[in-house]
This record gives sequence, C-alpha cells and structure tokens, in this order.
Amino acid sequence: MSIHAKLDGALIDNIKSGKRKLIAVSGGAVGNEAASLSILTDMTSHSIIDSRLQAMRKAGRIIYRLGVGWSIPEEAKQ
Repeated sequence: MSIHAKLDGALIDNIKSGKRKLIAVSGGAVGNEAASLSILTDMTSHSIIDSRLQAMRKAGRIIYRLGVGWSIPEEAKQ
C-alpha cells in the first residue's frame, strides 16, 4: 500500500461529499494526514495535497472543471 493511500481516500471522500474547492477539500482528515506526511517527506502540507490531487487527476480518478471545482468522473463512480 502506498504512503498516500489514506490521503487519497480522504480526498475522494471529501470530493464525494460535495466539497469542490481546494480550501474545502483540504480540511478535516485530509489536512491531518497531509500534516503527518509532511514530517516524513519534508514537503509542506499544501504541496502534498496539491501533488496528490494532480496525480489522481492524471490517473482519471478525479477531474477539475473551471468554475465548478473538483469532482468524481462518472466512469469512476461505478
């Protein structure tokens, strides 16, 4: 299991719950997990969250639409 699995799951959960903007997606469990990872990776929490969002976007697990924010693509919901 990847060290990012828990963070990725928390990001997906936040997006599925209707949080679309970066500030909302970054809260709660996501922020806590990113803070833990920042100690291990020597990166800021914000950088970790951004890099995971971009990695999941490139993998097709989430999408970003200007004016809408982050969402789960229909094919990933099934």
